[in-house]
Amino acid sequence: MQPAARALATALVGRYHHYAARHVQAIEFLQRARELAEPLADASVLGNVYAFLAGAFQHVLRYSESDRWARACIALGESGRFPEGVANGYEFLSENASGRGHWTDAIRYADLDLAHGRRIGSLSRIAWSGFGRAQGYWGRGELATARDTIADSLALCEQTGEARLATWLEAFAATTLADLGDAEGAARHAQRGIEHARRLDQAVLTAWTQNSAGYASLVREDIAEAMRWYDQCLPLLEQTCNVARLLVAGRAADALLRAGRLEDAARCAELARDVATTAEAPHYLGLARQVQGRVLAARGRMAEARVALDEALALLTPIESRLEMARTLFHRAELEASLGNREAARSDASHARVEFAAMRAGVDEARAGELSTR
Repeated sequence: MQPAARALATALVGRYHHYAARHVQAIEFLQRARELAEPLADASVLGNVYAFLAGAFQHVLRYSESDRWARACIALGESGRFPEGVANGYEFLSENASGRGHWTDAIRYADLDLAHGRRIGSLSRIAWSGFGRAQGYWGRGELATARDTIADSLALCEQTGEARLATWLEAFAATTLADLGDAEGAARHAQRGIEHARRLDQAVLTAWTQNSAGYASLVREDIAEAMRWYDQCLPLLEQTCNVARLLVAGRAADALLRAGRLEDAARCAELARDVATTAEAPHYLGLARQVQGRVLAARGRMAEARVALDEALALLTPIESRLEMARTLFHRAELEASLGNREAARSDASHARVEFAAMRAGVDEARAGELSTR
């Protein structure tokens, strides 16, 4: 076998392990492929190896190492030897930023991904740029813009046959539409995501799509249906160390709490906190602390609950995670109301209601509005 072909074949074995969520084996094969490819003149092989390494480290939440290989991919592309590498690298930088909850960076890198995708005439690169951009808009509470960005990228998936990206996007469409109060649209996209994930049979996609279906059910207050999805999803989180834990554990803890399963919710929220701490991801750490605060309140430990909710706000505010900031304010208002602190409760609930209205998060706005007038 020729050296370049051998390096690529080794990288593809690593990519196979990546899709199967065997992350240690994936990284081992990809590092071996890198050692084979770096002495060669074939930049396309090396560029793909760098991109695969960025993806592999991303999925084990080693974001700094993923960024390193993304930047190596960009540098190779900027040398003129592998133009696609520039767009590939910015895609991973965008996704890594969104994983941390650095929403503005996610949009900035996605815009660079888009620009280079257009420059090289790659519809696939243009489509993938929409995922990171949509996450950034969603995180900042620009829900309608996120919805429209997802729709544009899904249309490109239809043209290019990007089934894996379509799976990520269908589930994210369900989440975003649920937040906007479009329950019917959310259910439709959630089902499409579930069907895509079944065909692809990848653990991270299965967890991601089940989470979106559960989340959409939570938003419309169908707790039993939400738990039907999260009870399927939770075993996957126990079996894998990958990015699914970061993306799903906090939401699953929220569902468990609202189902009245306090012990399970506490354990899941602690998992969410540990994973987000390891990943240095303030958005997901803020979400974990918010749920922990609500669990503490349900147990009557009000002082500790307030500390947790305040910590959640301190994490979410600097990164402008507006939707979860407003939800945390709402939950702090609930806490204050339960303690008879009516003015504090009304203040937090009114602030949350204004934020929800600006984001067009109708279901949340209605709940906050009801509390603010008590």
